[in-house]
Amino acid sequence: MKGVTKVTLCLLCFSSATYANTFTDLFSGITIGAGYASDITQNATLGGYTIYSQGYILPSMKDYLFTDFRMSSTSNTEYYSFDNSLTFDKLDVDLKRYQASIGMGYPFEVADSIIVKPYVTAGWSWDKGTVNNDTYHESATYHDDSFLASVGVRGEFGEHVVAGVGYSKESSGLDLGQWTLDVGYRF
Repeated sequence: MKGVTKVTLCLLCFSSATYANTFTDLFSGITIGAGYASDITQNATLGGYTIYSQGYILPSMKDYLFTDFRMSSTSNTEYYSFDNSLTFDKLDVDLKRYQASIGMGYPFEVADSIIVKPYVTAGWSWDKGTVNNDTYHESATYHDDSFLASVGVRGEFGEHVVAGVGYSKESSGLDLGQWTLDVGYRF
């Protein structure tokens, strides 16, 4: 029984090492970060936060090709006066966006340990918006899915710190534009 256990343990170690090598051949790092997001709608500008993770899939392309998964939550409170009266309606607008995209950038070394990388991404956005009218105690919820494209610039400082600014635009549906300003840590 002890011999079988040793052989099984050796096989498990060998298969784990083989799996780990395959994993590191396909995956070369991840960046996790957060920042400020501003959604621009037809009637209002919403402010809030964004959290994201970017993965670098192929080690040979890690400087150029990446995935981007992002969640943002933005909101705004607007006061409207109808019929030019002194009565105001309060509208609370909340928007949650979930985005998945693949991106490509090109790094330029501008100084020792500082790289600037312009990039573009393309992907999909899942949006959920809620509008609450506190005056009439009414609310409405909107769901929308849409193609998403973005452009931006990232700065990489040393091996771990990343900061960037980007703009994304949806192709249909809520037709939102979003600015992001974020900071991340690359593992």
